[in-house]
Amino acid sequence: MRDLQVAKVCGLAGVLVSLIVSPFWNYDPINLPKFLLLSCGGFLGLAYLIKYSKYFKSSKSDFLIFAFLCFTGLAIFLGDSPLPQQFWGTWGRSTGLLTYLCLFSFAALAGRIKADESRLLVRRYFERLSYAVTVYSLVQIADLDPINWSQRQMVATLGNINFVSSFLGLACISFFARIISKNLTVPSRLFYAIIASLNIFLMLHSESIQGIAVLATGIFVTGTAWINQVFGSRNAFFYGLLTLLMGVMTFLGTAGVGPLKTFLIQETVIFRLDYWRAGVSMTLNNWLTGVGFDSYGDFYRQYRDLAAAERTGPQRITNTAHNVFLDIFSGVGILAGSLFALIFILATWTSLQIWALKPYDSTDSVFAALFAGYLTFCMISINQIGVAIWGFVFLGLVNGTRLVEVNEKSKSNKIQTDQIGYSGRGLKSIKGSTATRFSWPFAKVSDFVTLTLAMVVGFALALPPVKADIDFLEAVRNKNFLAMREVVDRTSSNGFHRDRYLAGLLETNQTSVALQFAWNEIQRDPRNFYALSVIAFSSEADLDKRRLAASKLKAIDPYNRALIDELESLEKGELAP
Repeated sequence: MRDLQVAKVCGLAGVLVSLIVSPFWNYDPINLPKFLLLSCGGFLGLAYLIKYSKYFKSSKSDFLIFAFLCFTGLAIFLGDSPLPQQFWGTWGRSTGLLTYLCLFSFAALAGRIKADESRLLVRRYFERLSYAVTVYSLVQIADLDPINWSQRQMVATLGNINFVSSFLGLACISFFARIISKNLTVPSRLFYAIIASLNIFLMLHSESIQGIAVLATGIFVTGTAWINQVFGSRNAFFYGLLTLLMGVMTFLGTAGVGPLKTFLIQETVIFRLDYWRAGVSMTLNNWLTGVGFDSYGDFYRQYRDLAAAERTGPQRITNTAHNVFLDIFSGVGILAGSLFALIFILATWTSLQIWALKPYDSTDSVFAALFAGYLTFCMISINQIGVAIWGFVFLGLVNGTRLVEVNEKSKSNKIQTDQIGYSGRGLKSIKGSTATRFSWPFAKVSDFVTLTLAMVVGFALALPPVKADIDFLEAVRNKNFLAMREVVDRTSSNGFHRDRYLAGLLETNQTSVALQFAWNEIQRDPRNFYALSVIAFSSEADLDKRRLAASKLKAIDPYNRALIDELESLEKGELAP
């Protein structure tokens, strides 16, 4: 029974976190509400793991997760980046320590789900969530969205076409496994084929290659497992090798290398290579503690190379490496980063065993394919919370897979179990199944109180940056600078709020106030590029402060030739305007 309750917690949390948005109250209407809900669910999961530990067998990755969090905490305190930013994450991302604590909470919780029926329930939650994302995406491309987002694009509730594309690609992996399953009826296969076709249409419409890459990975691993079980390991080897070579050639083509570059070259892929090189440089130069959790953007200018600075101009910057592993390695150093990578390597090794021992259309094999798709997402994208929660659930499910049933009877029973609850268009067919009945998840009132308190703790820890964002947007709407100042003086405010406040002061000719605030901001965060620029280029600023700001700017952005030339011209004229 506990097993089924854990599946419900993971599935429902994933649905809610992926769907929640706050378009009317937050400056960041996507990530911050997801962050708040993730924290509530993550601490509920932690309490569940601790309180009911006697009912669950530990997962293989638990020690690695614990060690990663410990090393990360040490790196954060030894690093130079502001602690609030490392804990809550930077604005627009919210992928700091608290987020990863909660993501790993879900991974550990999902690793406890052992029963076939419970694991299948998580898959149902994910697939039905994808129906909602598909429908909303269709509404958006039809220009019928009732919400007036800042950009009229297909972003669903994930905030970016790349994230939506990747999510739909993950969903298609699950649908593909159902389509090729020999146990489903023709109407069922037709239903999933239609949904998958709609998702592929949306991915192509988005013009984002991330979803296609994610789907291609899932098809590759599922197809290889299918060929291995139907046509033998030799044919599977040659199919896998050929497909892998095609994938490598395709990626090189998108990066402007190889014979396919004329047809496939993608500017965004070339940009990503710039970001990856900067991430590697940050890691090697700060191997012990990193530059700070979720602080990549503060150091990108310093560690990008000349080619990156000149490719489209020095104004192209980013606050993420667009690679989850490089974000972690550059943020917290090689030791913590290696532990993070080992958790995923363990899941990859388990996935290989699953594909060798389990039927290709079993739920376990599907989760392994979904994890492979998420791994591809991690290599080329940002760990957006609405996608990441599912990726970490898949990670936990893979690491928690039982691999002892390898005889033909167990395989046959597994296939039968995995098809429970689906017929026709995928609706539940078994009445009274424990997966379909509501059951009170708490045996005692004390259990309810304990888990509720855990959610309150998670809510309280994540609330400060969310509340600061709400209050700052309200102050901006009212053009109330006193209220803005009250917000930016909070520990929970972030660089975006402070830069926006500083820009507002300059726009309204409050120069003296702006200069004083910029100087205070530099004391708080010596790498605030905008505050340094305001002081360096203001004729009203103190001469010594201007010289200090100019020297810091040149150190922070050494390949920005236009900036350095301008600063040197000012210095030659004794920093005249």
